[in-house]
Amino acid sequence: MGLSQITLTNYDTVVAVTQDTINEMLAVFLSTLQKQVALYYTVDNNGNYVPTTPENAVYIFTGTLDYTLDANGNPVNMVVLNSQIGPQTVIYNITFSNAEFKSTVATGCISDS
Repeated sequence: MGLSQITLTNYDTVVAVTQDTINEMLAVFLSTLQKQVALYYTVDNNGNYVPTTPENAVYIFTGTLDYTLDANGNPVNMVVLNSQIGPQTVIYNITFSNAEFKSTVATGCISDS
């Protein structure tokens, strides 16, 4: 659908962005953050995962926030606009490198009771 097919009313400004620009700006933003991530969880009496401290964690995820670069070193695929799901759907894809999932729960020790 082109702009000629849209009737705009009561707007001060219309801004158009590209998927590439969103990916580049998101990469700039992410580069300012700490990229090492650690998530700590335990399980409550109802079997729900609950955030906790490193000392009390029975499930630990660690990794480095990362994203895919194309052959020219530009970030790609973090945000996809106009997906197969529909034109109003935005798909986010942030990955982790050097990721590790650990559990202190021994295999076979979890019950449903």
